[in-house]
Amino acid sequence: MPLYHYQVGFPKGLSFRPTLGLIASQHAQMARYTDPRGVITLPKAFLPASAKVIEVETDDAGKVIKIVARQPHDDKNDVVYAFIPDAKLIKTAWLQDKHDAHRTLQRWRYDTP
Repeated sequence: MPLYHYQVGFPKGLSFRPTLGLIASQHAQMARYTDPRGVITLPKAFLPASAKVIEVETDDAGKVIKIVARQPHDDKNDVVYAFIPDAKLIKTAWLQDKHDAHRTLQRWRYDTP
């Protein structure tokens, strides 16, 4: 399935809609309490205006099946989470230092639109 990263580019016309009522998988629930940076408050909603979309996976027809997003969590950290929009399911989450620009992109992992 095609996988896109914002630094490589998203397909033209790809848009993101708010997703309300997110629920956490068992894995995400466990990650809440085992992250080395602290306890994660998992988001209840994905709001494109306040979350930065980092990565998107689509099916072969171009339908979004997974989103990885980053949004503010506390004074020191952002929460990064992967979720399935149709199921409203957060697969996993972790905390990332607000100032970490994550400059280790492996471009070979991503499709070019």
